[in-house]
Amino acid sequence: MHSVDELSFLDIFNAIPDVMGLQDTKRRVLMYNEAGYQYLKKSPEEVRGRFCYELIGRSGPCDECATEKAVTSGKPTNIVKYVPENGTWLNVRAYQILNAEGNVYRVVEHLRDITESMVLQLELERLNKNLEKQVTARTSELQKTIDELTNAKDRLIESEKLSALGRMVAGFSHELSTPLGVAITSA
Repeated sequence: MHSVDELSFLDIFNAIPDVMGLQDTKRRVLMYNEAGYQYLKKSPEEVRGRFCYELIGRSGPCDECATEKAVTSGKPTNIVKYVPENGTWLNVRAYQILNAEGNVYRVVEHLRDITESMVLQLELERLNKNLEKQVTARTSELQKTIDELTNAKDRLIESEKLSALGRMVAGFSHELSTPLGVAITSA
């Protein structure tokens, strides 16, 4: 029979919708809340005493382990990890429990499934990269158009200069040939 305090703890522990687990310092599972057993699709008997990484189908510890960091640092830790075995993203937090001597002897691990928000974040990053590529390509196209317009403007100015020079020469020639023509005709 459990005392009222134990029942209150278990009721609270099992009411939490995120996965909550209690482990020793070697990552052996002591217990999970109901959400943990549902996530793993395993019973309490199947998980008790097993390494946490075994329960998700791995042969060894995760590359980055929140429990190990909490044990070695003596501080709460928080990591985000992808679990390819079931295609989920988890925010994993680990909180150390100290014994009377102040040493870590248990770790509470809190796993929150953040797959939906990570998928959205990754899609947003992909869209941003695609948008950056489009902006770069469009900027390049616009620069090419600006260069072409600048060249056309320069050619037009040169053409106008030559046309103005031609009109000036024609005017000068007319102004010069009229008095010459009169002089020749009079002579």
